[in-house]
Amino acid sequence: MKMLELFADMMPRSIEEILASVDAHNLEGLKKVIHRIKPSVDNMGVVSIRQYIRDIELSEAETDMLPIWEQARFIAGVLERVVAEVRRSDLTA
Repeated sequence: MKMLELFADMMPRSIEEILASVDAHNLEGLKKVIHRIKPSVDNMGVVSIRQYIRDIELSEAETDMLPIWEQARFIAGVLERVVAEVRRSDLTA
């Protein structure tokens, strides 16, 4: 229960940071956030974004960045839905 509560509390800020990094085309900022949230994503079993997270961590600025920004937006969307579901389930109350 505590893990769910922590996840639901910390993820909105991380989602904002992901989207801000995408908007600014800041790969290093994006990688920093992605690296920070990876353990939580793994612990929560959010398997649909695991590969995208690893792709972003390994990406280099010289590569075509459009797929990276799209992956980051997808990650943010999935995390928003997970947080909403955790809160809706009332498990953190």
